[in-house]
Amino acid sequence: MLIFERSSDDRPRPPEMLRSNLTALSQYYNLYFVAIGTDLYVYKPQFLSQRLHAQPDCVIPLPLSGAQQPGYNNPNNPHAATHIVVGDLGDEEILVCACDDGDVIALTTRSLATGLEAGTTEFLSTLRPFFHCNVRMSAWGIAIHKEARLIAVSANTYEITVFAFALRQEHSPDSPQGSRQDSNVAEDIEDEIFRRAENHWQEAGPAGLNPDRSRDQVVILRGHPCNIPSISFCNTEDDPTGRYLISMDIEGVVVVWRIFEGIYQYYTSLRVAQEHGILIPDNAVWHGWNVLCLNPRSFLPLKTQFETLGFNATLDYDKFSWDITRSQENVTDSSMWHPRSAVPTPASRFPLHLEAPARNVYDDNGTTNSSTPQTISPAIRPTPLPFFLLTCSTTSPTLWSPSTLSGGTPNPATFFRHMLDQHIPASHDWLHSFNRLNMSLQIPTLGIVILASPMGRVALLSLTRLRRTNNCAFRLDWLLPTKSQEDRGERPEVPLLGVAVGPVQGSGAEPKKWRLMLTYSDYSVLSYEIGREGEEVLIF
Repeated sequence: MLIFERSSDDRPRPPEMLRSNLTALSQYYNLYFVAIGTDLYVYKPQFLSQRLHAQPDCVIPLPLSGAQQPGYNNPNNPHAATHIVVGDLGDEEILVCACDDGDVIALTTRSLATGLEAGTTEFLSTLRPFFHCNVRMSAWGIAIHKEARLIAVSANTYEITVFAFALRQEHSPDSPQGSRQDSNVAEDIEDEIFRRAENHWQEAGPAGLNPDRSRDQVVILRGHPCNIPSISFCNTEDDPTGRYLISMDIEGVVVVWRIFEGIYQYYTSLRVAQEHGILIPDNAVWHGWNVLCLNPRSFLPLKTQFETLGFNATLDYDKFSWDITRSQENVTDSSMWHPRSAVPTPASRFPLHLEAPARNVYDDNGTTNSSTPQTISPAIRPTPLPFFLLTCSTTSPTLWSPSTLSGGTPNPATFFRHMLDQHIPASHDWLHSFNRLNMSLQIPTLGIVILASPMGRVALLSLTRLRRTNNCAFRLDWLLPTKSQEDRGERPEVPLLGVAVGPVQGSGAEPKKWRLMLTYSDYSVLSYEIGREGEEVLIF
């Protein structure tokens, strides 16, 4: 379906390209968001088809902070959005939008849902962001911590800015009660200052955030040598105070920050792989695009290797890893051939060459010209970490265990080479400039991770655990759009603008069915309903 009819006079201008995820779904309200240039389009999808009306329910112009910088990607449209994220901050769900000029804007979804209930857009005249700051250069990565009430933003200054909203009660990062109780008694976001100016925030010193959270603070994390497209909090009961923040820069350097102590520890995915004998034949492996913290409780216990990995494989003890690339042969209704490619012969069932040439195509969100990775020694003694980590290079995801990251006895890593790659015909070779795994979402209650590339494909992964060894891994379950959809001509032949996931309307407090929406740059949308039955991920 199309968001806008092709002949519509109200159809917006073409979207800005080479950005991060520009779509999102509310987890509590029937609201779907699409960031197009300097505007936020808001829709209420129809139940059960998730079709969208030809016109949005409202269009919100992104306000200017007054401190915005020249555009990094497009100087002619500097205030255009680069990334939007929906998440919980305390007891409120918020939408955070990062812009190319460094502006960061946050709205509560409740204010939008309440305003739209009246059936008019008159509320837009009084709508104000509760948070609006500028991080001095193009903003990209966004992370929100629910319990600790933190918003983190990475920018092309090579810095990460963490905004810590005040809690009413004194708060300690080592408090056994965590911050859930504190966030419940914190002032409601709607009653706080609507626009927090830059001089409102108190910058923390080199010791990190003051554990006394009685007033707003900001801490700036420095150490990356290049742009930082992705950051992630450990948003689980294992870290209720937001002690850890993970970041990955364009050179593939992964940093575990302990923001309360003002200290950090470096890792690089390539160095860790080499230390444990994991040689991934992807010459761009150190070019990092995505990092995601995963809850150990989200991994589904399974009996066999096939159930755990998606094919019959055994652990390679020399490399101490699982290479599950060949499991793609067992993925239902998928093809390694782009729909515009020539029909392959039966002998070409798995035709991709796994030795990829080195490429440096990161002029949009990276500054690298180097062909060798940067390795940085740990700055502090490793400590046990309460999360698994999923890192994504240009084409390949890798799962790391807490023990491996902490420098202890490593568990096997799991990696998948060129997960979303297809044979692309010469007529569509321009799609290669969009090749990066820079979009990720997760459904922790179902143990599902969603990875997407602007090239137009999406992977659904199950987080799995082999019972007899207790080793955790992931399994590729679906590649979307499916081959059947491609054969019917339903896959748009343009880049993917964003991917969004949220509960199906009326699902209640513990949803079993979720809606997945893929939006392309021609404003067409593919919608799916996903759920789980036992170990199987179901797609409708």
